Amino acid sequence: MRENAIVLDTSVLLEILMRTPYGVKVIRSIYYGEYEPHTTYLNLAESLYILCRRLGYEEAWKRLEILLDSGYFIVHDLSEIHRYIGECKCRFPISLADCTSLSLAKLLNKPILFFKVEEEFKGVLKELEEWLGSRILFLMK
Repeated sequence: MRENAIVLDTSVLLEILMRTPYGVKVIRSIYYGEYEPHTTYLNLAESLYILCRRLGYEEAWKRLEILLDSGYFIVHDLSEIHRYIGECKCRFPISLADCTSLSLAKLLNKPILFFKVEEEFKGVLKELEEWLGSRILFLMK
């Protein structure tokens, strides 16, 4: 794992897969080696179903395959982090998918990138960062 590793939450993966201006910026940063992106299979599944509802299954799967085939993304199994996921979900009133992303960041001891501060984070952001032991970053504030 490189020093510039970062965990990408589903919200950021969706920006990439939807080719939004924010997503394009993230892709450029990855392409130029500024970041080594890490995510989980649960985040990929969540991205697929959300994108499927917007674009249809075939287009959603095609975009996800392109992302995976790029070779830039390191995808982690949940067996590495299941204990952290349970602890996160027990301690904080946030989604299981968000706990999964955060747990990977905790395991790797690296920052995590979300698209924006979601409502469920607002009351627990400081405690989340303390539990995580790393920074929580946002593309949009």
